[in-house]
Amino acid sequence: MSTGSSPAVPADRIAAEPKFPTLVALLGNAAKEFGDREFLRFDQGSYTFAHVDHLTSKLANVLMGRGVEPGDRIAVMMPNVLGWPISWLSILKAGGVIVPINSA
Repeated sequence: MSTGSSPAVPADRIAAEPKFPTLVALLGNAAKEFGDREFLRFDQGSYTFAHVDHLTSKLANVLMGRGVEPGDRIAVMMPNVLGWPISWLSILKAGGVIVPINSA
């Protein structure tokens, strides 16, 4: 069934390697290229790409120091606050797999 619209990914790009192989790589590049631009905004304030990259690297190092290894699953249950995306990206940086739990 055709909707008449163009596909989300052009046929000649379907098997192409992505420019950034992981979300962590994408964040790292954005921190270098757009470091002082706003990335996240919550009630607690506004956070730049560079600041989020720094915070997530610090937390990833803490997680690894506490024994988190690639493939470990880590459950996160919290409301929509800054800690959620920071935790998510930190877990990815540490090689873990986030298991989100809806706090509602």
